Amino acid sequence: MSAENPESMAVVAALRQASASGPHEAFLSTTVSEALLNFRHLFPELISYRGGLFIEAQFDKATVDDLFDQATFGDGEFDVGHAEDAVNSVGLFAEAVAEGDIVAAASVAEMIGWVWRRWLRETYDVEIEVLTSIDKEEGAYVSFRSASPGR
Repeated sequence: MSAENPESMAVVAALRQASASGPHEAFLSTTVSEALLNFRHLFPELISYRGGLFIEAQFDKATVDDLFDQATFGDGEFDVGHAEDAVNSVGLFAEAVAEGDIVAAASVAEMIGWVWRRWLRETYDVEIEVLTSIDKEEGAYVSFRSASPGR
């Protein structure tokens, strides 16, 4: 076997950790419609707007404009990454987090991030930074923003 990719190996480790005590079903435990929705989250189409990259299905021009306006209202300079992070955020595994299964939520976030980095690099030729927030009280989210020098 050739040299192993550290990102890929992190995903394998996260999957092993999350499924160590869980069921090992031969089939997806969702309906076809749910599976397709999950795939839409994993393989998003993007829209470029005001210097940012946004998941097209979650993009709302007025929301992004409001995010820019809020930042500039107090003479602050707006970070495009903030708008990308807000719009591109996907909620994860709410039941697991509420029950304290932070490991499962973190593993799902790791896997989604892995797919996003490759999908966006290969499809749109862009590099992204994946951001996760996993907290029992606040919930679990995974998001991304475009990676740029100096960010």
